[in-house]
Amino acid sequence: MTPDQKDPTINHVDSAHQGHDEEAKKDARFEEIRKNTIIEGLLAGKNLQEIMESIDNLSEMFKRALDTVVCADGRVPATIDGVKLGIAGQGILLPPEEYKKLVEVLKVSGVKTVTSHDGCGAAGIVYDKMKEAGTLPKGINSSDELGRWFSKKLAGDIGAEHYHISMEEMNGMEGEHGKLHEEQGVWIDTTKRANPAALSKKDVPPVYVASGAGFEISEEECQKEIEALAGISLGDHGFGKRFTTENPFYFIISAKDEADLAKWTAMAERAASKLNGRVAVKGFIVSEEIQKEYFDKK
Repeated sequence: MTPDQKDPTINHVDSAHQGHDEEAKKDARFEEIRKNTIIEGLLAGKNLQEIMESIDNLSEMFKRALDTVVCADGRVPATIDGVKLGIAGQGILLPPEEYKKLVEVLKVSGVKTVTSHDGCGAAGIVYDKMKEAGTLPKGINSSDELGRWFSKKLAGDIGAEHYHISMEEMNGMEGEHGKLHEEQGVWIDTTKRANPAALSKKDVPPVYVASGAGFEISEEECQKEIEALAGISLGDHGFGKRFTTENPFYFIISAKDEADLAKWTAMAERAASKLNGRVAVKGFIVSEEIQKEYFDKK
């Protein structure tokens, strides 16, 4: 090998070293994010009902109506003054009959804004299918464009504004595949009121927000959604193998009553049964005091 020739093993060594550094960063970040009231309590064997009732300002989570349709993606916040109503891809994955039903529900739910965001995985899935079938709307040449087009359509259908969220506005540590999915669970809200972002990070971990159960999206479609969301976090775009049977990803259900909790717990358990024992299902009932104070208010 001449002096000006590069050793072909150097790039391989550098790449391996970089990969090790990335994994070490993810290890540290995972441990940091698990340090919160909910995760630590569940890992200690406490009941979620008991854990939630121990949070002093729990009522803040239910204080305001959900007025901004946002992707369930935990990296995506609501607008500055909005409260997140989370649905994967803002509903782009829903069959036509489910979409029509959602539109009618949202029309009377006080929704002010529908957002779209850069790099939406749900929009990517639909874009690939429509491109292959030759059914893309005229002028649409990327999944981001399709996501915007769909969200603008939904906003128009329900009489709301549209706002696009850039990657720079999204949350998450930079990782190998862009901004890392740091979600520790899917928050499945059946009450039409839960806003996990209203509470401190010391109490609530990053989560996907699946609000569809409270807005009449079917059990079948909700199950598909939470399976897909969990799959992201259990794979390379999230913390992956760090979620185990002993240290699981969570499906967390907020419900109005025992019947509501039982119905959606069964749905979540059906989804969890497909995910190799790495997802645990936990739920709680919102107190009568909080429901009386906030649930009938706009």
